[in-house]
Amino acid sequence: MWEIVATISSAATTVIILATALAAVGQIRQLRLATQLQALLALYQEAQTREYTDARIHARDVLPALLRDPQYRAQLISGDTNVQTHREFILVTRPRRRDRA
Repeated sequence: MWEIVATISSAATTVIILATALAAVGQIRQLRLATQLQALLALYQEAQTREYTDARIHARDVLPALLRDPQYRAQLISGDTNVQTHREFILVTRPRRRDRA
């Protein structure tokens, strides 16, 4: 009789542990999705700043003509990546974190 109770108890414990593990996997997936959404929203917010908007307009409207200029291309080849003179680099540089000191 006690063997049956022990077997049922073991089976119930296994089912509970399995249910807990499945719930944990579900929570981890939700956390991953929430983190991805947060990152996407941060990128979207950064892309909507005036600086990025101006850089996109510059890259679309001004950059094609600048790339035909040999002197401008020579600056790029020399490694000049100053975002003050080459505003298009704002689009490809790592965004600054404003919330970190």
